[in-house]
Amino acid sequence: MASLLVLLPAPLHRAAGGVGELEAEGETVGAALASLLERHPVVARLFLAEGGVPRRGVGLSLNGHDVRALRQLETPVAPGDRLAVVLLMAGG
Repeated sequence: MASLLVLLPAPLHRAAGGVGELEAEGETVGAALASLLERHPVVARLFLAEGGVPRRGVGLSLNGHDVRALRQLETPVAPGDRLAVVLLMAGG
């Protein structure tokens, strides 16, 4: 099982005990998010909706690549990968 870092945006640091990154495990982005939800439910529920999918207005970037352009939650992860939680801006 791959271990990766989940990078949190600044607004979530306080909920994570003042840290900006948490460890998660899994073979895919979806499995890593499920692991994060199990290990850090308070933090994960701030950006994950029912079923462990990102809430509206939240993006995920795996090693700098938007997971929506990859295989979404089925995107495979490798040890040492970095999954960034991105709060998307709206408006214009």
